[in-house]
Amino acid sequence: MIITKTPLRITFLGGNSDYPDYCKIKNGLTIGTTINKYIYIAYKDSLIRDNYNYKISYFDFERANQIKQLKHPFLKKIFQKYKLNLKLDMNISSDVPASIGLGSSGAFSVGLVKLLDRVTNKKNKQDKDLFISSYEIERSIGNYVGYQDFVYPSFGGFSKVLYKNNKITVSKNYSKKNISLIENSISLIYLPRLKSTHIVTNHIKKRIITSKVENLIDRIVEVTKDADKLLKSTNFNLAHFGELIDEYWKLKKNISSKISNNKIEKIISDIQNFDIFGLKLLGAGSGGCICIFSNKRTKKKLKEKYKKNYIDIKFIKNKSKIIEI
Repeated sequence: MIITKTPLRITFLGGNSDYPDYCKIKNGLTIGTTINKYIYIAYKDSLIRDNYNYKISYFDFERANQIKQLKHPFLKKIFQKYKLNLKLDMNISSDVPASIGLGSSGAFSVGLVKLLDRVTNKKNKQDKDLFISSYEIERSIGNYVGYQDFVYPSFGGFSKVLYKNNKITVSKNYSKKNISLIENSISLIYLPRLKSTHIVTNHIKKRIITSKVENLIDRIVEVTKDADKLLKSTNFNLAHFGELIDEYWKLKKNISSKISNNKIEKIISDIQNFDIFGLKLLGAGSGGCICIFSNKRTKKKLKEKYKKNYIDIKFIKNKSKIIEI
């Protein structure tokens, strides 16, 4: 059996500046990290006597003899690209639900490309090539996505990513002390999603070329630059970092009316009654995870209040990897 174990990610600042329509004309910038929550894709040869060539289990269960019979659009596209001519049994699972703002779609794409390279005896891709291949296949099925969801699981770790002329530069030069302060302050609270991620991103796609949204993203990049300077400082301050997170969230939710909603704003208002440094909604919007920064005492209170929806996480350096059993 061959398994890929691919980490999910949290992007703290800069989201929306990684969309190709923006960063092909201006420089985008994100700051984020991979976390200890994973997408697992397990592959094994299907039994010769089995009646189906393709047996695939995810939130659905598919059996098919031809690739064109598959319902999952990404699986169909990538199997066609690799010209798979084998009997396979595949299981896809995750530590957390899909579509909660942690980049599960990108992690799945990265993990599947890495797995199929191994299964078909292709040369192991470098981090950059893995990112490009998985991103291009996702775009080829019509999904409007930014680069970040594919960058972080391909490269791993806590990093700043510069997007320039649709090319990326990954930098990992922050102090362990400052990263640790952020890690120890963070809380994630899961909210059910009311709209599909692609409904939100497609609405952003229509608006991203407007001067109003372009100006909002320009300001998001400036806030992210301020956070970059702060993270490199010997006088790093969590309260100041939280203020930048708050400023980013206010800018982000003005990009599209579909990013937030009354339910999300009510929960955010309740959380702001606690002693926190700052917060934001992760992912495209309309649900997902609220990411909160606070002291340890407040973090404990948040965990007690939202225990059913509270997600414990740790930052990791890991990127997508192969496990053979």
